[in-house]
Amino acid sequence: MFKIKLYLMFLLSSLTLQSAEIVDQNPVGVIQGIDSLIRHPEGIAFSPSGDLVAIANSEGGNILFFLSSDCCISSSQVSPIYVIDGLNSPLGYPHDLSFSPDGEHLAVACRGNNRIMIYKRNIGNDFYEQEPFVVIEGNQLQLPGINAVKYSPTGNCLGVCDVAGHQIAFFLYNNDTYESLPYQVIQAPEDILYQPDGLAFSSDGRLLAVTSHGTHSLLIFEKTSSSEGKYSASPVEILKGEETNFCFTHSVCFHPLDDTLAVSSAGGRKTLSLFKKVSDTVPRYSIVPSQTFEIYNPETIHLQQYNKEEGGVKGVAFSPDGKILGLCAQDMGDPLKSILFYTIGTRESSGG
Repeated sequence: MFKIKLYLMFLLSSLTLQSAEIVDQNPVGVIQGIDSLIRHPEGIAFSPSGDLVAIANSEGGNILFFLSSDCCISSSQVSPIYVIDGLNSPLGYPHDLSFSPDGEHLAVACRGNNRIMIYKRNIGNDFYEQEPFVVIEGNQLQLPGINAVKYSPTGNCLGVCDVAGHQIAFFLYNNDTYESLPYQVIQAPEDILYQPDGLAFSSDGRLLAVTSHGTHSLLIFEKTSSSEGKYSASPVEILKGEETNFCFTHSVCFHPLDDTLAVSSAGGRKTLSLFKKVSDTVPRYSIVPSQTFEIYNPETIHLQQYNKEEGGVKGVAFSPDGKILGLCAQDMGDPLKSILFYTIGTRESSGG
């Protein structure tokens, strides 16, 4: 089983804030094993209602749906309740996924065929259609490496990471109509933004967090009232350095209530870090995490010497009520590739 070790760091703040934290280093629930169909999970998302957990099952080439009530129990013998199998419309190494705020659409970033495939909710079974009703072709838009996707909670915006082009693109949509061209593309020097691997929007849509895999960092962009709905072309804040414990940053998510950041590292051993928001102005976050976890399989971690970008944590997601953190725990060996769930609590912190 995975080794899980917890490190606690304490931040100094001029404010008194409620901050989310993992209250128990032991997962409250685990999904793994043959019945789960899990094969190298890269992305995870909770439905807006909180009833479903969806997994981008990369090597399985499909999307797995589980009842969240089944996930948050100690038993690991859980089977998916529904599967988008990708038989007629191949998903092509699904790497990330996101539910629209109203739950009517599910967007999937397919790294293998460089597409965003968007599925409509099936009213008959309350899951999602087997065939996408919108396909965004990265090759036609000078986005050579679509890798991650997230809906903004506000503003009818879909954000996309292009890991090969080192850029972030934003698409507008209205009901079932998606714009064919991005309304904004963010590019930055490669020593700042290199191989963007994951992205997330704050609950008010004001902040955008992006993992820069190749620079072992997290970039934060901001949308202001005078920016006409666009994000800053350059990051307003960068979390980087030995203090962060980052090693090939992969995914990121904001806590829905207090904007605590959860950031995963695909490599290394300190593979999950939480960062408390300490201010409403820059810098909003300390580069020192409030919590860091070591999550890996000690029996196979030595294989990391052959691939430094594997063996850690991939996708991360908070539940809509902020009480659960789900993550994709990678393993250098087979068959332990698991989904883990942790209980989230809040703690009031103050400092001078």
